[in-house]
Amino acid sequence: MSNTEVTTEAKQEYQETQVDQNPLELLNTAVKIKDQANIYFRNQQYYEAVQLYHKAFETFKPGEQCPEAIKQEYNKLKLAIMTNLALCFLKINRPSEAKLQCEEGLKVFPNNLKLTNYLGFALADLQEYEGALRKLKHVQRYMPENKALEEKIKEVTTALDKYKEEMRRSFGGVLNKSTEKKEDNSLKYWKWVLTGAAFSLGVGLLLSKTLKHKHT
Repeated sequence: MSNTEVTTEAKQEYQETQVDQNPLELLNTAVKIKDQANIYFRNQQYYEAVQLYHKAFETFKPGEQCPEAIKQEYNKLKLAIMTNLALCFLKINRPSEAKLQCEEGLKVFPNNLKLTNYLGFALADLQEYEGALRKLKHVQRYMPENKALEEKIKEVTTALDKYKEEMRRSFGGVLNKSTEKKEDNSLKYWKWVLTGAAFSLGVGLLLSKTLKHKHT
């Protein structure tokens, strides 16, 4: 093999490496993977969709030197992946992962209503009803005509009321017994005090009579 052939081969390998590391190319690849994940999602193949969304997310992460325009496109991609992942986790009944995904997403996109809405759904599934209502009602302020959201709020409110009633039934008797015990202890205390007072008074009267007798 000649020196010229080696140099040409090395140059070609370097050029291929440069193409592989091109941020625009990597971004486009990530978008294509995300689009494929969307197809799986529409076909209700949620586990496959989750895997591809993760793959799309790992395919490209812009560095500090990455052009601003590409960073902006990456942020759009990142938001789409995070919201879609959260919805996938809700669909496969994994609310803890959905909650985590939404919370991480809201750190980057704090005003995103879709992530906030999905977080409300995840909290409801985790029976964190008060937190769920806060999130859902926040979204409702911006989407007052959303009937599905209105129904979800009613559903969560009913679940919260039922939960509170169950807690009252479960612990109400214990609390009543505790109160009765405190009252019983209080009565015993005052009986002891009164008995002690009566005893002291009796001793005092006895001493008084004794002293009076001696004095006489």
